[in-house]
Amino acid sequence: MLAHIDRIAEISASATGARIVLQQVQEKVVELRRLVVVSARMHMTMAQRMGRWGPAFTAAEMEAIRQESEDLMREAGVDEADIASVKRREWDRYVHLDYVFWIFKNVKTGDARDDRDKVRNVQSPGTPDEVEALLTKLGAMTEERRERLEMYRHYLVHGKHRDPEAWATKDKQ
Repeated sequence: MLAHIDRIAEISASATGARIVLQQVQEKVVELRRLVVVSARMHMTMAQRMGRWGPAFTAAEMEAIRQESEDLMREAGVDEADIASVKRREWDRYVHLDYVFWIFKNVKTGDARDDRDKVRNVQSPGTPDEVEALLTKLGAMTEERRERLEMYRHYLVHGKHRDPEAWATKDKQ
């Protein structure tokens, strides 16, 4: 893309030349937007994948990374639907996974390891209903886990944490 920047700089005095240059600029803007989306996806994914078994960033730092990525996409003119798609695929999926791990903290699964692994799948974490069903099957439902399930449900519906303080300290509990 940048290799052809000299062609864009050549502005012809004719109307036809100006239209061609304008079309080239518009094409480059589309390419830049695609690049920003790829960059934001990578940025969000890397932030989420780091420190899977211990926080690499605080909850506030993670939120700042997500917000910065979304702001960058908006500033580049990326469509809101594309921004939402990136957030859903590269951010929310890991938040969902973190909720599942948090809810299952200290749960003895015994022979139900396959079921547990299914709801802890990185590509498609279990829904609150699936998690609740497994906890019930294991006889492991507690008030604390029920509360975390409700927090997870809230995040699914609203896209934000119901109790940001509890979320921020989940790794210390």
